[in-house]
Amino acid sequence: MLIEKDKSALIVVDVQEKLVSAMPKPHKFIDNIIKLQKAASILKVPVIFSEQYPKGLGKTISKMREKNNFSNIEKTDFAIPINSLSKINKVVVHQSLTTGSLENINKYHTTPGPQNHISSKGAPHICYHYAIDRDANIIKCNPHSSLVWHAKGQNTSGIGVLVCGDFDGPSYNGKDGNPTPEQVDALDYLWTEVLSK
Repeated sequence: MLIEKDKSALIVVDVQEKLVSAMPKPHKFIDNIIKLQKAASILKVPVIFSEQYPKGLGKTISKMREKNNFSNIEKTDFAIPINSLSKINKVVVHQSLTTGSLENINKYHTTPGPQNHISSKGAPHICYHYAIDRDANIIKCNPHSSLVWHAKGQNTSGIGVLVCGDFDGPSYNGKDGNPTPEQVDALDYLWTEVLSK
């Protein structure tokens, strides 16, 4: 796979003053990052530093900050707000292909094991931003800033929406046939009142 320069960024995650001191061989680690920064500068690829609670853990180390221009993201949890890094430009709607509950889907996503098609180690959380359950309730499962593993190649640019049910599709006959009219109305509401704004 080729990387497109205009759609790329070098993201340096939490290389901060108090965290670096706990790293094995920090000088080699830092030198390698500086090489990547130089390459990014030559290619005119933006550099983004994320900093976990910089008031307590310090800023990104000065040796890296002096090398070139960069953007900075401060955060208070161990995640990067993805919508700060790439534009959300699509909504991907999924069906659950099961008659099970949303709770069971969450359990499947997060439970490690060979049965888990998303990751044998288990996902960190349910892999959708929103879900519409069988009673047409809209549940916000994750913030838009969370990277959720809902569609290969679309996770950093797409909002994932799950409609619970086992519906018909091309060459597939689901147990539920079609979403209920109430689920369709809920999806329409989610689109017009939340996601299109």
